[in-house]
Amino acid sequence: MLSVSLPSAKQFHKVILSTGQSIIEKRAIKSLRSFRIAIIREGPDLAFFEHPLALTKLATWLCEVSAEEDRGRARRVQGDLVLACLIPSRSVFLVVGVNAKESDENNGNETTEVVGNKFGLAFGRVAKRDVRGLGMKIDAFEPGIVEVREADLGRFLEVLTDEFVRH
Repeated sequence: MLSVSLPSAKQFHKVILSTGQSIIEKRAIKSLRSFRIAIIREGPDLAFFEHPLALTKLATWLCEVSAEEDRGRARRVQGDLVLACLIPSRSVFLVVGVNAKESDENNGNETTEVVGNKFGLAFGRVAKRDVRGLGMKIDAFEPGIVEVREADLGRFLEVLTDEFVRH
């Protein structure tokens, strides 16, 4: 069993790292007012990220790397990241939102305490708002993951930014 699973796990991490490195090298992570955003529209491993777990793992890795770069440059750490991946066969984006681990300002230690993924709450508030024609679907099991129609991604990000500013 281990001999079968180990190569798959290695491939999983290889794809995460190579895609993440490509996103960083292309400077594809953009800062919005309340969070960072990266969008994957093409690439050899695009189908791999149609799975929420894989996309979440990539988003978490990118979030941690970006936060570490901010700390190294003595900038304010913007610890929230939204990552969207196009699923061309269905004309939707799979969108995940993740939070970076918080750093204790007093002693510089990293804490692993997470108060909850605030994107789950924000995605829920966006879904409840009466935004005419905004096509999105929330996974009831994992509220930090949504599907958004390809044509609606820009509007979704605008409404999400407004939700972060309000709360």
